[in-house]
Amino acid sequence: MVKTLLPAIVLTALTLSPALAQLGQSDIKVTDISVSYATTPEFSYQYGPKGKRSKNRDWVEIEVGFDWQPKGGPQAPKFLDELTFNYYILLNNPAFQDPAGGVKGPSLLVGKSVLTAISAGKGLKTVVYINPRTLDRFFDGKQPATANTAIKEVSVVVTRQGQPVGYLSQGGFPQNWWNTYPPIQGYVLNKNETPFAPIAWDYYEPLKAQPVGGF
Repeated sequence: MVKTLLPAIVLTALTLSPALAQLGQSDIKVTDISVSYATTPEFSYQYGPKGKRSKNRDWVEIEVGFDWQPKGGPQAPKFLDELTFNYYILLNNPAFQDPAGGVKGPSLLVGKSVLTAISAGKGLKTVVYINPRTLDRFFDGKQPATANTAIKEVSVVVTRQGQPVGYLSQGGFPQNWWNTYPPIQGYVLNKNETPFAPIAWDYYEPLKAQPVGGF
């Protein structure tokens, strides 16, 4: 059963306040959002029954490029210990109706990535994924032919210490458009939650480990 949360949750109710209007003065700039299909990678291994193989399918890969140019001259920090990328992904499924929860399309998937040890520079990258089975789930069992037909819009809000410091809409949607849709969590995956985890390890900025249990 798909769980929808009230817009009051921190992630989805993130309102782009007047502080975001000053982003031209920020040292964080989201430069691009790229949406494409990436086929499940194959690895050679010696484990399990011989001939055990899976049918490789296409995942939605959402790659975000950004720059961090710290201010303050020689005294400026060279690394950031934490930067959060909040994702708002609108699926192109207006006719979808969830029989379990009664939620009608289009479906808004929300998620986030928390980065750490971010080095100052341009052309920095981070990425999230959507499982092909998730596409089956929200497109009545039939995965769209291309990623661009599956995804209607992707917007990214970058926050630092709880404050918005960067924003980009792939489709030019107005700020806060996501507040008109019920959010659906749990389907936007970080790279370390997918079979792409060991690939292009140093190409993307590192993810911050999240606490487990009481630690």
